[in-house]
Amino acid sequence: MSTRSSTPSLGAFAPSTTTNTTTTSSTDASTSSGESVRSTPNFPVSPVPPNPLGEGRHIKTAAALIIGWVHTYVIQALSNINHCLPLFSILNASGYGRRWDGVDRDEILNGKTMDSNSHVFAHFCFQHGIDLKRVEVIPDDEGEIIEAARRLSSKFDLVITSGGIGPTHDDITYASLAKAFNTPLVHHPETIRRMKIMNKHRKWATLQNQEQKTATLRMALFPESAEVIFVHPEMWVPVVRLNGNLCIFPGVPGLFRGMLHSLADFIPLPPKSERPSRIQIFTDRAESLIAPYLTRLQERLRPHGIQVGSYPVLYKGVFVSLIGRDLAPTNSESQGDRVCLTEIAKEVEREIAGRILSEEEVRQKKLAVEGGSTWRPGSPTGSFKLEQEKTAEGTKTPSATSSESEKESLEVKANL
Repeated sequence: MSTRSSTPSLGAFAPSTTTNTTTTSSTDASTSSGESVRSTPNFPVSPVPPNPLGEGRHIKTAAALIIGWVHTYVIQALSNINHCLPLFSILNASGYGRRWDGVDRDEILNGKTMDSNSHVFAHFCFQHGIDLKRVEVIPDDEGEIIEAARRLSSKFDLVITSGGIGPTHDDITYASLAKAFNTPLVHHPETIRRMKIMNKHRKWATLQNQEQKTATLRMALFPESAEVIFVHPEMWVPVVRLNGNLCIFPGVPGLFRGMLHSLADFIPLPPKSERPSRIQIFTDRAESLIAPYLTRLQERLRPHGIQVGSYPVLYKGVFVSLIGRDLAPTNSESQGDRVCLTEIAKEVEREIAGRILSEEEVRQKKLAVEGGSTWRPGSPTGSFKLEQEKTAEGTKTPSATSSESEKESLEVKANL
């Protein structure tokens, strides 16, 4: 298991930043106008469960199942993240590309909605040295959920689902997964208790009729055989784990992100020594000119587990990505036994007349391209300067301007 890290911020999903995992209820305060102000509940987190893979083993492969309507505050396409690009080819090659047409009718296809959770999960997997094998997006359809959950859970060490755990009629993830693994649904008392503590300051919660209360309690109706893991002290929503490796998450991006990073403390992640590094080199040469060299390079590096990627930027040049373990040979090994990623990057830099970039330089470059800004090399190290810096600084996400009532709705009940 990983070492317990600091709790990530939940932004709009937490009323304050107070942290004290021993307190289990919120307290009231009053403003000068007499209005009630709620402090953040600080629930105890769950103990770290036994390793479902067996003692000494760790997660090597993963898959994501995005269910139902997927919405996002930060619009960022997977195709702009180098290490995520193979996912689309995986989907198409395996015949699952068709599943995109089931998400909220045409919400993704018509450009209104983009999925950010799969990007967040892909980044999480890369950071922790997990090989993300597949991302599938399916509709709120019981048969599709059952089939996909069984198939993915049987093939990969870690599977996450996102979405479909709210209070409405089309939130069928818990029920479908219960059927997938032949277990009944039961209400979880501790989740209900935490939910009530979290909601007691909200006016709508006191005005619910019985039918509405029943709908709210659907969010605590879990498969009986599941593990319920409370991963974050400021959230009543737990990660529900089935079959030892299938973790159920809400679809709300802020909740998903906070819970995913908190889950790292509860699952058997690979040791840091096995996590990959990534080095990116940018060249203004055309991709066709560097393709023969990159092909030979990949053949040479494949036995060492290093991936070579080529990602062109229209009319600008090409990013070349090297992903692998940066291992220099030890005293007892010859140079041919192991390769040093840093030395390979320097070779690539020479061969393609490129520049090795830092992660921040890559980010700035992509901001310039995506925001319509022009860019130019800055220092000799290849840093980029934006001519339209206000594009990066002035962009605000909808969550930054949403009303308090909208935040509450997202926090408690909408599209979990």
